Amino acid sequence: HGPFEFDIVIVGAVGEYRRGSGAPHRRGCSFGPAGAGAATAVKNQLQAEDPFIRCGALLALGAMSRDGIDGLVAGLGDLFPYNSALAAQCLQRMGQEATPALDALEAALVATSNPSVRRSIAEAIKEIRGTEAQP
Repeated sequence: HGPFEFDIVIVGAVGEYRRGSGAPHRRGCSFGPAGAGAATAVKNQLQAEDPFIRCGALLALGAMSRDGIDGLVAGLGDLFPYNSALAAQCLQRMGQEATPALDALEAALVATSNPSVRRSIAEAIKEIRGTEAQP
């Protein structure tokens, strides 16, 4: 896939943004079996050297609903702290649908010392589980 094809996938997957917040509307979309290649192409962008490309991939994965959970879990370990926090925020927006990510979120909460990332992870756990996360 070329860079233009990836841009189209990101735009199609993320959808509209809320004015002023920078957060995508939660559409709950799922590519399904016919779109598995698109989901894989987005997940592959998590290996990009550029953290902003990885950021775009995380936003797209967040819009993919359950199809994006495993990619978002991988994003929790991104070396760029903003991306780690973003992955947690995307999982948080999924709510209970992101329950399969709880073990990874708990492990990431213990593994990181960055206060901003820890806060995002704890808030995601709280939203998904409905209780306070224990650091």
